[in-house]
Amino acid sequence: MQLLDPQFRVFEPRDVLLALDHIGVARSRFDPIWRVLVFLQVGMSLVMALRAIASELSLPLEYDRRSLVPSSRPPPR
Repeated sequence: MQLLDPQFRVFEPRDVLLALDHIGVARSRFDPIWRVLVFLQVGMSLVMALRAIASELSLPLEYDRRSLVPSSRPPPR
């Protein structure tokens, strides 16, 4: 991949802060991204990388499902 993109890097889940810095996402802006990642896991087996990131950043792996629905749509009934 680095032949095509010299800026391409791979990070371990424990290096999530380095990865966010690499792509220019401030930690303070990561919470909405995290909520989407958790939402996408609903009903699936938990991806181990998410568990490691949650542990590294002290983030929840579960939310009230209604709080995960984007505000532009009404919550499911």
